Amino acid sequence: MIIGDSHVRDCAAKLKRYVGSKCSVIGHVKPGAGMKQIVNSGKEEINNLKGDDVIVVWGGSNDISKQNSRGALKHLRKFANIYKDVNVIVMPAPQRYDLMPSSCVNSEVIRFNRLMKKSMKLYTNTTILETDLNRDCFTRHGLHMNSLGKDQIMKNLARVIESTTVSNRGPIIELQWRECGLNMDNLDSSQTQQPDDVKQTLNHEKNEAPKPQINKRQRKNPALKDQDFLWQI
Repeated sequence: MIIGDSHVRDCAAKLKRYVGSKCSVIGHVKPGAGMKQIVNSGKEEINNLKGDDVIVVWGGSNDISKQNSRGALKHLRKFANIYKDVNVIVMPAPQRYDLMPSSCVNSEVIRFNRLMKKSMKLYTNTTILETDLNRDCFTRHGLHMNSLGKDQIMKNLARVIESTTVSNRGPIIELQWRECGLNMDNLDSSQTQQPDDVKQTLNHEKNEAPKPQINKRQRKNPALKDQDFLWQI
């Protein structure tokens, strides 16, 4: 599911072309909406999503232009905290090519994306998709992306979704614990019976006296009486 402002227009159809029949794609577009309205859209469908599903959130541009970046980050963190059991992919706010690169809005875009990446690191179910689009990926006006830019982003998004769903696919097979030790009380006589040659060998080793150990160290000869030494008797 893709939810966002006017930047996600036609993105669901383009994403469906890249993922094919592997999964279904639903899009909720709210032009001019802030992050609060975006995360509250499509709640009925979102509540039915499971661990293998993916929610793509793309917003923040309208909040930045209205100097409400802090509020957008607050609603985004709340959304990621509520839907911890679903994979969430967050898209950064795109640069405004209809304004000068040194404008205060573009400076706030950079700051918003930096704080958003830092905030989303706290949630293990959240992924940030880097866009890295140049001027050729936007319309002549410079506010929205053109077809080339959306195709490039949706292609990268499909690759991330594929890796996310594959890593979560397949049930966990639990194996029963098997005791490796032998319980002699539960074994019958046929299991503990030994061959006759083995019994004879064990009995022979048991009754055989231990062999004395041989000291291989060379002993010194005893000292003899010296004729020049005075012995007392």
